[in-house]
Amino acid sequence: MTAYSTLLRSSILTVVACVSLAAREMPPLKLAQPAAATQPVGALQGPHLLIDDYLIAHAEGLARKTHSPVRDLPGPVLAAPTRVHQPFVTVVRDPHTRRFRMWYNYIIAQPDVDFDGRPDTGLAYAESDDGVHWQTPALNILGPDNRVLRQLRGKYGTFGASVLDEGPDFPKPAERFKTAWWSGEDRPFPGVHVAHSADGIHWVSYTNETVLRYYEPNDERWGFGVQDIVEVFRDPLRGHYSLLHKLPAAPEDNYAVHGATAGALLRRLIGQSTSRDFVHWSQPWRIGVPQAFDDGAVEFYAIGGTFARGQLLVGFARVLRDDQSAEAGGPVAGIGWTSLVTSRDGVSWQRHPEVFFDRNPVPGSWDRAMSWIGSAVPVGDELYLYYGGYKRGHKIEPTTERQIGLVRMPRDRFVGRAAFGPAPGRLQTVAFQLPRGGAARLSLNMQSAPGGTLRVQFRNAAGGVVAGYGFADFSPLTGDGQALRLRRADGTEADLRAFSNETFSLEFELNNAELFAFSLEN
Repeated sequence: MTAYSTLLRSSILTVVACVSLAAREMPPLKLAQPAAATQPVGALQGPHLLIDDYLIAHAEGLARKTHSPVRDLPGPVLAAPTRVHQPFVTVVRDPHTRRFRMWYNYIIAQPDVDFDGRPDTGLAYAESDDGVHWQTPALNILGPDNRVLRQLRGKYGTFGASVLDEGPDFPKPAERFKTAWWSGEDRPFPGVHVAHSADGIHWVSYTNETVLRYYEPNDERWGFGVQDIVEVFRDPLRGHYSLLHKLPAAPEDNYAVHGATAGALLRRLIGQSTSRDFVHWSQPWRIGVPQAFDDGAVEFYAIGGTFARGQLLVGFARVLRDDQSAEAGGPVAGIGWTSLVTSRDGVSWQRHPEVFFDRNPVPGSWDRAMSWIGSAVPVGDELYLYYGGYKRGHKIEPTTERQIGLVRMPRDRFVGRAAFGPAPGRLQTVAFQLPRGGAARLSLNMQSAPGGTLRVQFRNAAGGVVAGYGFADFSPLTGDGQALRLRRADGTEADLRAFSNETFSLEFELNNAELFAFSLEN
């Protein structure tokens, strides 16, 4: 075993123990495989999305359907004249003012000359009443560039617009907002820096030191050196912060050099690190590598927009094919799209093979080469997804052809299980265990064609249908709704409190209908 393999194996084990999860050895150059449910699942932490198969014990006659957000705006919401520099973006909605707030990477107007003559970049800020139309207010913080909040500059470039809002009730008001970014500036080592803010405008560094380091290619720690893409989120299911970032491939990964822009990286992979205090971070480990379903020289620009929904973490992997052209016969300058990733334990992640959000199919469009989601904002029954778009390729005109766009979709409808055809389909869940007091209602996120139905029944721990809770005891559900309630045959709302402390599973029968998620609610 090489020194690199030994280091990678030991660091993964250390990280798993660090985040207080069940320690298990993960293969040194592979991903940990997401586990199936092996015991009754507590049902109150819904909604339960059907993106992965974790909650499905048995299914037949159903198709898995991935639903993409819709491009319904004529162009980007933050265009080239605002000097967008990278595809990274964070958008939050203030719970009190209801205004949308955006942070993004920005080219500073009159850059200092750094080591290679590239312009300096900063963290810039914009606001919106509706999430569509944005203004860049004059902040008067950093010289003539009134939009800029924080200047980042360095020998190897500076990257990151990942901002976390802890909310107005956070017990440390001065640290309500947090940000992480990568800097190549030597002080003394390139790597990740972190800061906090009371208002999201004025920032104070937690420390002048890097909290996670970059390592040179000749260092045996190269495969653990955090590189220039970082995204931070708070994991409410485990009570810690997570950083999803770029990690490089190593020579012993045996990836073929694809001759584009990766250089010594061989491939850009995805890593993760966790922290309890936002300052002290665990040794990174890998969570994203090319998979068997991938075609060609697949790489990644980390994972953006991660959030918790029920017991599931959902994120958006920015997939890169630097060996491809945006247009037939055009320059080989890279294309990119977005895929869904999910996690049930916060350590192992599943990247789903379907393209979730593809690059624009219209030749010459502003987001023709890349469409990389970076932020997700719930707005009523919709989810607003903000993304970075590239027009012609990865490294073409980075100061003028990178812009920020918005697409929207119904909330929680990433993946459905559907039966549209002559025969119905069935899905049975794993076993659920309700706490004492139980849940009163079952609601479904579903849609049906005209005349289509979705029926529900309950099965006990032995597999039999529970008396009084079979298909015939409930009204079939029809139509299109994100929270359609299960009702009894007489029209009254079904009360499920009889299942307190009972183990049961749900069985759905779909006839020209599609199920996205379900929730057991008090």
